[in-house]
Amino acid sequence: MKLLIENWRTFMAEEKDTKISCKVLIQDPEGKVFLVRMTGFDMWDIPGGHSHSDEDFADAGTREVKEETNLDILNLTKIGEYDTNKHYADKHIFFLCKDYSGDINLQMNEVDDFAWINPDELGDRKVSPEVTRAIEFSKVMEETIKKVDGKYIVYPKSGGKRLGTHDTEEAAKKQLAAIEINKHKRGK
Repeated sequence: MKLLIENWRTFMAEEKDTKISCKVLIQDPEGKVFLVRMTGFDMWDIPGGHSHSDEDFADAGTREVKEETNLDILNLTKIGEYDTNKHYADKHIFFLCKDYSGDINLQMNEVDDFAWINPDELGDRKVSPEVTRAIEFSKVMEETIKKVDGKYIVYPKSGGKRLGTHDTEEAAKKQLAAIEINKHKRGK
């Protein structure tokens, strides 16, 4: 416990360019997600970290994944964000990545282990709240967009009337992200 407290204090004292955390949920073709264990915290998280003041958020996520894991990631999709105004970040921005390559080589001073986990089978593994939130965001994205006649249609998870029709998948995903943000603001 003493080591955990010391590591947390060190992390909190580090100078950060911004208080915006950019996290990347990396998913393999079978649907498993890539988790890293934070060194000294005995907690699992998704790769990511703080953006620099002049850095695009997707670029920040890409940079942090490279630094922590050595993976090269491409084609990030923003899946959600939320404001916290707590602790080390005022805002968390989440991206989904299914296009990655490279050999995993962990930056041991930040993360000391990794695992590919089925998101429905986290079990007793201690995970950060960001893991749960990112998985929720990704499920909303995947379950509610359907491509019909070249258009991307947004449907509620429970079925029913369409919420929007878009020419691009990116536009549909932006609508879903906005819906999810509003749910969290209303406390649902």
